[in-house]
Amino acid sequence: MSIFQPHGQYSMLVSNRIFHVKCIGAWNAETMKLYAADALEKTKLLFGKPWAMISDIDEWELATPDVEPTLIWLLNQGVKNNLVREAVVNDHGRIKLKQFNVSMPDDPSKRMA
Repeated sequence: MSIFQPHGQYSMLVSNRIFHVKCIGAWNAETMKLYAADALEKTKLLFGKPWAMISDIDEWELATPDVEPTLIWLLNQGVKNNLVREAVVNDHGRIKLKQFNVSMPDDPSKRMA
């Protein structure tokens, strides 16, 4: 149990074979853990066939570095379960994308184009 409270927010929904996510505010590890559990629950019905994800990070304010291991693990879970594409909505420059690039799967053959 952490002594820290979750910071930041998110919303998510599944429509057809697309997982839509909106991330808001600055995130910490506690928020990321909640997000990962919710994302796995929402996407498990998509497993078995190819699916895609739209991540809207326009209102996201980055995250603490301790978020990255869970983010990497979650993305690898998606790729193992047929996540084939991710589109990222971001109107605030490349710095936000830097943290997302850290989360790409280690195996180049499993990276999303």
